[in-house]
Amino acid sequence: MPRLVAICAPAGYGKTTHLLKQGGHYLAFLPGEGSPEDLVRALWWTLRREKPGGPPHRAFRELLTLLGDKEVHLAVDDVHYLTSEAGDYLLSLLHAPGVCLTVAGRDLVSLRSLPRLMADGVAHVIEAEDLVRLTGWCPQPLDR
Repeated sequence: MPRLVAICAPAGYGKTTHLLKQGGHYLAFLPGEGSPEDLVRALWWTLRREKPGGPPHRAFRELLTLLGDKEVHLAVDDVHYLTSEAGDYLLSLLHAPGVCLTVAGRDLVSLRSLPRLMADGVAHVIEAEDLVRLTGWCPQPLDR
């Protein structure tokens, strides 16, 4: 089983519904909330129920240390709002051996190292058609 599952599908294909059924910790982003600072703040709140201290790079390293070998499943929705730098931070969570990620978005452009992770067998991508087959969900066209 890959440690990263990335779902890429248009609005209305059931990405959020699928993520919520996976269990674990869930977080989502809104337009304008895609910076590394926003990501680190959201991760700290989701995983630790507290605010991070210090700049994002230091708070992120501290979070990785706190996670250690603990098994953590994290579902991250709307990754298309993340900047590429924030996407790099997010995928760096895989440096903690017990972390498994399921991410979803209308596109996966912010996840720059995704092709390398796929080549290494660490990541798997589920496209829109695959999601429909997997969930049986009938896509509902939504406005962007």
